[in-house]
Amino acid sequence: MGPRRILPVLVALLGAGLWFALTRPDAREGAAERPEVAASQTNAAPPSDPVPRPSAADDAPSSARAPDAHAGPPARGDASGVEPTKPPSAAPAIALRGRVLDVRGGALAGVDIAIRGVGEALATSDGAGSFAFELPAGETEVVLVARASSGFATVRACHVERHDVAADHMLIAARAIALAGTVVDEAGIVLAGVEVEAAVPDALLTAFPFARDRMERVRHRTTTDARGAFALAGAPYVEAARVVAAFAGYTSADEPLPSSDRDDLLLTLERPRAPEGLDVSGFVYFEDGSPAPHATVRFRSHAATSAADGSFVFRIPANENAPEDEADFVALAAGLEGFTPALVPRFDRVLIDAAPYAPAPLELFLGGPAPSISGRVLDGDGNGLAEWRVQIRGGVPVSTDNLPIENAESLAGYVDAQTGDDGAFELSGLLDRDYEVWAYHASTLQAVEAAAVPAGTHDLELRPDRGQLFERVEGVVVSRAGQPLPSAHVGATRVTARSKSGLLSVSGSSATTDENGRFVLLGVPREGVRLSVGGSDVVPESYVIGASDDPTALTLSVARRCHFQLRVRGDVAGLNVSLLDATDKALPIYAFQSNGWMSTPRRQIEETGTTPVLAVSEDAKVLVLLRGADEVLRHSVLFLADGVTTIDVEAP
Repeated sequence: MGPRRILPVLVALLGAGLWFALTRPDAREGAAERPEVAASQTNAAPPSDPVPRPSAADDAPSSARAPDAHAGPPARGDASGVEPTKPPSAAPAIALRGRVLDVRGGALAGVDIAIRGVGEALATSDGAGSFAFELPAGETEVVLVARASSGFATVRACHVERHDVAADHMLIAARAIALAGTVVDEAGIVLAGVEVEAAVPDALLTAFPFARDRMERVRHRTTTDARGAFALAGAPYVEAARVVAAFAGYTSADEPLPSSDRDDLLLTLERPRAPEGLDVSGFVYFEDGSPAPHATVRFRSHAATSAADGSFVFRIPANENAPEDEADFVALAAGLEGFTPALVPRFDRVLIDAAPYAPAPLELFLGGPAPSISGRVLDGDGNGLAEWRVQIRGGVPVSTDNLPIENAESLAGYVDAQTGDDGAFELSGLLDRDYEVWAYHASTLQAVEAAAVPAGTHDLELRPDRGQLFERVEGVVVSRAGQPLPSAHVGATRVTARSKSGLLSVSGSSATTDENGRFVLLGVPREGVRLSVGGSDVVPESYVIGASDDPTALTLSVARRCHFQLRVRGDVAGLNVSLLDATDKALPIYAFQSNGWMSTPRRQIEETGTTPVLAVSEDAKVLVLLRGADEVLRHSVLFLADGVTTIDVEAP
C-alpha cells in the first residue's frame, strides 16, 4: 500500500521549567489570550517511594523541552519487550561557527567563548563578532557562554546541537560589571538569604533583529550572607536593566542597574501592606470535634496551614475574578496526611453569593482514616513491572492554576506513585468514591487503565497488553512542497496531564531523519500516543496514526518556520496581532528558546510598538491587528523562510 499522508494536528506541549516561568516578572510577555506552553516531563527514573507532593516552588513545570527534544530508545530489558536500536558510537569533533552580538544585534569583538561548566575558552570573537570552534568529540549538545575574564557577561547563551552544523550560532553578551552591597529592611536591619539579581528581561531585547530560537536565558544572581552582604561579579550591563532583590514576606527592591562597578549598593525591602480583598477564615477539626493543627487548606492559588487551635485564614485579592465558566469552579479543601479530606464544593459560588462581603467562617471536618488503592502492575506472565507511574483520574480539583492540576486528594496523601521491583504501588489520601486508575511507562509510553475502582481496593492488577505496540513505525518527513526534510526530530509522545492553559507529556522512542527525510521508531503504542515532529527550521506539529494507516509507510508533512518582527507606528494601546492562513484560520504565533516554546493565537503589541523576533508557519498569509474584539487592520503578508521578515504598519 502506498504511503498515506496523515493530517497534522497541532499540539502545544506545556513548558516550566519552563523558560517562560510565569511567576517571574522579567519573563512575562503579555498575550491577549492565555498562551499554551510546551513542556515535557523528564524520563529519569523517579525513586521507588511514592512521588512527593509538589511544593510552592514546583508550580511551574521544570526541565521544559520543545517538542523536538527527544529521548533515546527504550533500554534493553524494559517493559516494552521490543529490541531497541543500538546506540551510536561516539561522534567525532565537528567544526561550527557563530557570532557574539549585543542586545541590538551589533557585533562584539574580543569576547572569549566557552562551554557552560567548562572553564577553557574555545575561541575569541573577531571584529565582526564572529568565532569558530569545534564541538568536542562525543558531545551532542552544549551551551555556549561568554567568559567573564574577557570583560563580558552573557545575556542569552547559545544552545548548540550537533545536527545544526550549518546554523549561525549566536549569543548575546554585554560589558561586565561587578556589584556588591547590603540588603536591609525598612528599619535598617540586615536580611540574610535575600536573592539579588541583575535582571535583563526579554522586553529589553525587542530591538534584537535576529531569531533567538537557540538561545537560553542566563540569570546572574546571588544570595545575601548572614550580614546581609552580597557580591555579584560579571553582571551584564544593559541600559534599562534592573537590580532586583526578592525575599519571601517582603516587597521586592527594584532599581536601575548601575552602569559601572559598585560596591556600596544599599537595597531596602519593606513588608507589604495587606492588599484589599476578602479574608477566608475558619477552623479545621477532626471527626470528634477536636482541633486539627497542621492541615493544609487550599483554594486555587491560595493556601494556609491550620494553627494549633485549627484556625486558618488566607486573603483573596479584590482584583481576583471568579472564572467566567461555572464548569471551572473548584472546591476548597482541607487535607492532613492519613485523614479523609474535608470539602466545600464549588467554593467559587460561595464567594460570589457572599460578595461584596467575606464568607462566613468555615468549619471543616476531616474524615476518618483515608482509604487507599493498592495493587500491582504485571506483565502477561504475572511478573511485576518496575518503574511504572500510577495515578488516579477523577479527583476533586482545588486548583487548576498549575500542572498537574492539584486535587483535594493530594493534600491528604500520594495520588501519584511509582512501582517497585515487584510492580507494587499504593495511592493514598482518597475519598470514599470510585476512581479511574491508570499507569504508564515513561520510556516505552505503554499504558493501562482500570475504570470505576472503589477506594479501599487493595488487590488491583493492571496488565498492559504487549499487543498495544507497533513494533516498528517508519516513514518520511516532508515539507509542504513535498521535499524530504533531513535533521527533523520525530518522537512518540503521550500526554500525562492537561488543563486549559497547556499540557504535560512524556517522550518515548525518537529519531532524527536522515538525508532523505526518513525515520524509524521502535516500540510505539497503538493508542493514546502522537508522533511529534520538530526541528530548528519547522514549526512543531503532531500526528495520530489512524486505524487505516500503514505504520511502516507514513508521510508526515510539516510547515517551515518563518521568523518575523512587527513594527507598529501610532497608538498601540490595547493592540494585538493575529496571523491567518488562506482560509482565515488563526495560526499559532511562536516564541522559541532552546529549552522550550510558547504559542498563542494572539500576541499583544509591546508599548514600544516593536515585537521581538517571533515565528509562524509558512501557511500564514494575512496579518490582522485587533483592539479588543474589533479588527482595526488587515494586511497581506509574504513571509520568507530564511532570515527575518520585517513588517511595518500604521495603527489606525
